[in-house]
Parts: sequence; structure tokens; C-alpha cells
Amino acid sequence: MGKFMPYFHLNKMAYKNPTEEKILKAAQEVFQNKGFTGARMQEIADKAGINKGLLHYYFTSKETLFKQVFAIALKKMLGKLNEVLEKDVDLYTKIRLIIDNYIFILSKNRFIPNFIFQEINRDPEYFNKIYQFKNNIQSIKKFEEEIKAEVKKGNIIDIPPKQLIINIISMSIFPFMAKPMAKTIFDISDKEFNALIEERRKLVAEFTIQAIKIK
Repeated sequence: MGKFMPYFHLNKMAYKNPTEEKILKAAQEVFQNKGFTGARMQEIADKAGINKGLLHYYFTSKETLFKQVFAIALKKMLGKLNEVLEKDVDLYTKIRLIIDNYIFILSKNRFIPNFIFQEINRDPEYFNKIYQFKNNIQSIKKFEEEIKAEVKKGNIIDIPPKQLIINIISMSIFPFMAKPMAKTIFDISDKEFNALIEERRKLVAEFTIQAIKIK
């Protein structure tokens, strides 16, 4: 029980056992709000509408349950990144695809950024050990080389590739992490915030491209 199932949206998972699906949805909410340390198995069981004994039948410990919820969250956040980075398209198209995918995924799964970064900070060694990004950096390296090639051709400004990548990621993720602050500053409703996010799917890409393009 509790084997990681790499589906893209938690709400659309096709688990054979609906009890497991209820547990994971409940755990996602509790871990999101309270993190690993603050979460309690009893609270997860209550939220899932089951008794604690049944919860332990599916997931023998809080750590086992957490690892699966965390893996699903990470899979959603990073799922298509390598696929996009490996595409044989021009740099501007690739930038548009990366940003569009990131913002779309996060708009459907808004708990992900705070949840993942909270846990990365809590235990970075565990994060690196489990997901072994050192084994999956070739796509990033390829993207860096593509950026360097465009600089050399004189098509874009002389920007360090890592800085451009950080800019792309941070502009895509930050609004989700700062939603309460953004709503307060702009005095907007959830509906208006959603419209703002949808608008960013194109605006962030075009802003990035115009910022690096040689005029």
C-alpha cells in the first residue's frame, strides 16, 4: 500500500482504492497547512473520514504518508520541465512554453510552491537524496548552452544563463507564494487574482523575451 503513483493532478488520480485517494487528499491539505512537524495522523484520519487504524493500514507512519504526498507535489511542479527543455525549438518558443506550463500547473495546484519550498528548507538533504537532481541536470545544461549560443550570435543580451533561468522561475512562482500579500496590496478578490494569474501566462514570457532581445 502507499506506493507512489505519478499522476499529474491529485484530484484526477485513478486509484484502485478510493480510501487511499481520500487519505492522500486529506494529507495534502494537512501537510500544506502545518508542514511535516505540525501534522498529526489523527487529524489526517479525521479529515479523510476514516479511523486511525485504517489510516495506518494504508500508511504505516507519518513519514511514509508524507513522502508520497511530497513526491506527488514535486511531480506536479516539475513534471513537464525536462520535456519542455528537451524540445527542439527556438529559445523564445522554449521560454514561452516553460512559463506557460509553470503558471498553468501552479494555477491548478496552488498549494505546491509553499509546500515544496517549506520542506526543502526543512530537510534539504532528504530532498536531494530522494529526487537526485544531479542525475537530471542535462536538460538544464542544454538550456544554458542554448542561451549562450544566442548570446554569441548577438540575438540576445549578454546575460548569464543561470540568471535568466532564475528570472523565469521566480517570476512564474512568486505570485502564488505571495497571493495574500498581492490581494491586500491590490485590494482584489480571488476571482480578480485568478484573472491576474491567467494574464501572466503570456505577459511574463513576453516581458522576459523583450528584456533579453537585442533591440
